[in-house]
Amino acid sequence: MEQKALSRKEALEAIRTCWTPARTNETVPLEGALDRVLAEDLYARYSLPVVRSSTMDGIGVASALFRKGEPDTAHWQWGRDFVRADTGDDFDDRFDAVIPVEAVTFLEGGGVVLAPGTKVTPGMHVRTAGSSVARGNLLLRAGTRLRPFDLAAAVMGGHTKLTVVKKPVVAFLPTGSELISPGTEPARGENIDSNSVLAQAMLTEMGAQPLLFPITSDNPALLRTAICAAAERADMILLCGGSSKGGEDFNAGLAGELGTLLVHSVAAAPGRIHLPGADRLGPVCYGKRGLRSGSRGDTGTYISSMTVPGQADCAKEQAQKMLLHAIFGKRT
Repeated sequence: MEQKALSRKEALEAIRTCWTPARTNETVPLEGALDRVLAEDLYARYSLPVVRSSTMDGIGVASALFRKGEPDTAHWQWGRDFVRADTGDDFDDRFDAVIPVEAVTFLEGGGVVLAPGTKVTPGMHVRTAGSSVARGNLLLRAGTRLRPFDLAAAVMGGHTKLTVVKKPVVAFLPTGSELISPGTEPARGENIDSNSVLAQAMLTEMGAQPLLFPITSDNPALLRTAICAAAERADMILLCGGSSKGGEDFNAGLAGELGTLLVHSVAAAPGRIHLPGADRLGPVCYGKRGLRSGSRGDTGTYISSMTVPGQADCAKEQAQKMLLHAIFGKRT
């Protein structure tokens, strides 16, 4: 009698009860941190600007001179009554406001004429010290998947290296005597291994480090050797094919020999996904024939458990969105 297929929720729970993902960290140069997951909160080492600076191209003036109206500026002298203060510039501390250059006409004799109605107030067009980033401020929280803006913020805070979660190494083993490598013209009874390309791309997108193995034919001894070799190098193994009940489906039996067969059949469209787990080897996920929608989402959950602190529960939804993007070319 065929065993009733578990729901995806039940299958995931069965695996979680027997496996606690290990998460380790590593330090990488900033230029290699894009799309990595930050392992610890990041704080600013410096303040920027170091002192106040101008937010406009203009002239630095003392706002006190404008308290009773516009002063006579025709006889002003550069360095005594005003200074140039262009965007981002530090300028003399005697001056506390900036008049935009568009409102200033420079006279040959050294003075200036201001546009009618020019108002000047303390701190006008001046960025205060530490207004961009202040020493000790929290820049990024642990668990952030680093985007270009995040990297720029890290640089502004004085960081050139970041501690990130080490990518889980996920081995992908395509199995089947009918499989041939891409670029080979298939003959009768042969099929091109397209799943390795798909797995490599999707695992990379999920934040894992793919480890692709060559095609293994439906031979128990060869399959056992390949699985054990993958277990020596990977945190997780994705074994594609050979998991059903056909005459050459040996992988479910091997899972029982090498460890504990946790789950064999999962109710997930478009077909039943087979997800055994071999506890002596670590997590091993088996697909009947390729990475179907259910196994992709569940794989995303496992990978997220090893990469994103506190975000494993939403990983399946995220992985499904990735799948839709891969198929339809759009985000949902």
